[in-house]
Amino acid sequence: MKETKRKTFKFYRSYYDIFNELENDSDKLDFISALLDKQFLGKDPQLKGIVKFAFISQLHSIEKQVKGWQDATGQELTGGYEDPKEDPLKGGNTHPLPEVKVKEEEEVKEEEKEKEHVLISSLSEKSELSENGFIAFSFWQLFKKNMKELGKKNTTNLDKAKLSKWENEIRLMIENDKATKDELQIVWKFLNKSHFWKSNVLSVNKLRKQFETLVVKANAENINPIKKQPGSEADEWMRNKLNQLANEQRNN
Repeated sequence: MKETKRKTFKFYRSYYDIFNELENDSDKLDFISALLDKQFLGKDPQLKGIVKFAFISQLHSIEKQVKGWQDATGQELTGGYEDPKEDPLKGGNTHPLPEVKVKEEEEVKEEEKEKEHVLISSLSEKSELSENGFIAFSFWQLFKKNMKELGKKNTTNLDKAKLSKWENEIRLMIENDKATKDELQIVWKFLNKSHFWKSNVLSVNKLRKQFETLVVKANAENINPIKKQPGSEADEWMRNKLNQLANEQRNN
C-alpha cells in the first residue's frame, strides 16, 4: 500500500459538483482516483475523454492546494512512497515506527493550532480558504471598505480579527440559524449600499445578530444573489488549458 506524506486536504464543493456531472460510475471512479492521487501523491493522471476535461476543470485549485502544502511544509509530493519493510530474514515490523506516527500527528496538530491565530488582515486572497472562510473574508473586506468610506479610523477590531472565529460564526449562521448562501449574498450586497446599515454592522457578531432583519430589508429592495461573472482569472486559466489540450491532440 502506498502512503503519503500529506495527511489532509480541502475537498471543495466544485469537486463534488463535477463528480456528479459524470454519468458513468467508471468515469466517476477515474475522476476521484485522479483527484486523490494528485492531492496526496502529486501524481499526474493519465486520463482520456470527458474525465480528462473534468479533471482539468479543477486542476487550477488542485495545483494551488498542492503548492500551498509544499510551501508550508518544505516537502515535495513525489508520487508517494511504499510502506517501509524490514528484511524478512531479520524480522521486524513492516509498519512505520510508532514515534514517526506520533511526530506526524503532532505536526498536523501544530498546523491546526497555527490556523487558529491567523489574522484576516494577513490574508491576500480567498482561493485557498474553505467555503465558510471565503464568506467570512468577503464580509471582513466589505466592513473594512465601509469603515474607510464612513471615515472611521479606528479599525483595531477588524485588524485583530481571527479567521477561525469569523469562519466559525459563518458556519453557525448556516448550520444553526439556517442562513442560506443566497441570503448571505444579498445581505452582502445590501450592506455594500445601505448607508444606515453599513455604519451599524461592522463585525461578524453584529452580522449574525441582525441577519434576519437584514434579509428582510434586502428583499424589500429586490436585491438578487450574486451571479458568477465570466472572464475571471480561473476562467481564463481554464480556457488556456483547454486550448493547450486541443493543440496536443492535433499534434498527436
